[in-house]
Amino acid sequence: MAEKSFKINEAIQVSFKGKKAQSGLTIKMDVLDETGALDVILSVAAMPEPNSDGVYVSTFTPDAQGEWLVYTYEDGKELEKVIKQYSVGGYNLDDLGQTVDAISIDTGSPPMIG
Repeated sequence: MAEKSFKINEAIQVSFKGKKAQSGLTIKMDVLDETGALDVILSVAAMPEPNSDGVYVSTFTPDAQGEWLVYTYEDGKELEKVIKQYSVGGYNLDDLGQTVDAISIDTGSPPMIG
């Protein structure tokens, strides 16, 4: 089984910055679920630009384990999509690592592996 970087039902932040970091653009976000189908509910017609600095940010919350794809692109420039893949599982690797570290600190010894 592959390692999973994100956890189901937890929001994943997606950001987009164009080549020239232009402000005021309409940036779209298409979310494809673990089956490869477009999820119209999670997709975004216009990503917000919180700081007027050419960086657009949105989130989506996966509801199933698997490989999720997100396409971000400027409206009218569908051929210039930026593609990101998110591996979603039943746990978050960062949280798991922090739990192991906390156990190690509590017991005063490294965790047993194997």
